[in-house]
Amino acid sequence: MQAGANHGYELLWIIVIGLVFALIIQSLAANLGVSTEKHLAELCKVEYPKYVKLCLWLLAEVAVIAADIPEVIGTAFALNILFHISLWIGVLLTGFSTLLLIGLQKYGVLVIQEKSGRFRGTGVWKIPTGVVDEGEDIFKAAMREVKEETGDMGHLLASRRMARKLSLWFR
Repeated sequence: MQAGANHGYELLWIIVIGLVFALIIQSLAANLGVSTEKHLAELCKVEYPKYVKLCLWLLAEVAVIAADIPEVIGTAFALNILFHISLWIGVLLTGFSTLLLIGLQKYGVLVIQEKSGRFRGTGVWKIPTGVVDEGEDIFKAAMREVKEETGDMGHLLASRRMARKLSLWFR
């Protein structure tokens, strides 16, 4: 924030230049994928020796970490502003929630088709949305929201195998 206070809008040019370079690289990678039907990582694996692949992997990891740091810190600031949670606790909560979501991915994601609402009759599959009422159990809230949107409770309570047959779960 101090850099922004000292330099004002001059720092925005850094973002614009970075965005232009990112667009060029993404465009080149997309053209490569269309012409070879392989993504960049597959082609690097085939074309480069092991030490180059290791260096590329390390650079990619550093780039991902550098891109994620502002998001984690931003989330920690938001938690601090909204709920007066200390920044370190906010960073830990953000990391924990990310790991939790990654861990839950192996079970699939619940998707539904609305029987009432904006997407009714469109054939659109969506994630159920809603708000948990104060003091309400989160699992009961999820079941209530699915029932409100689909009009059917049996799909949510069905076994995972049955839910797959009903196309409610996808990977």
